[in-house]
Amino acid sequence: LNEVNADIHIPEKIRKIIIDKREEDKDLVLGVRPENVIIGFKPEEDSVKTDIFTIEKMGSYNIIDVKLGSEIIRVRTLPTVVPGVKDKAYISFDMDMISLFNRENKQSLMRKTNAGGI
Repeated sequence: LNEVNADIHIPEKIRKIIIDKREEDKDLVLGVRPENVIIGFKPEEDSVKTDIFTIEKMGSYNIIDVKLGSEIIRVRTLPTVVPGVKDKAYISFDMDMISLFNRENKQSLMRKTNAGGI
């Protein structure tokens, strides 16, 4: 998160993969699904300040797009979470559910267990 001058805690098991793959896979991407992004409206530990960009009401859930630097990140929320466009929000990530990819060949660098974790 260099672009927005933010720090997040990367779990040791993911840090180890990054270090092990650094030479072989030079450009890595952390991926997270919208349901594994946590949104709040007050700063929390490991949260990053964002701007609400769009809100899509889908019935049983909402999809909220937040702008983080030049990136748009999608967040899936309960239908009761309805911020205003351009409001400030804070996001964090369920680090047990993130993925790590080689940017060039799109290959996953993480093995998943049946439970969905690493």
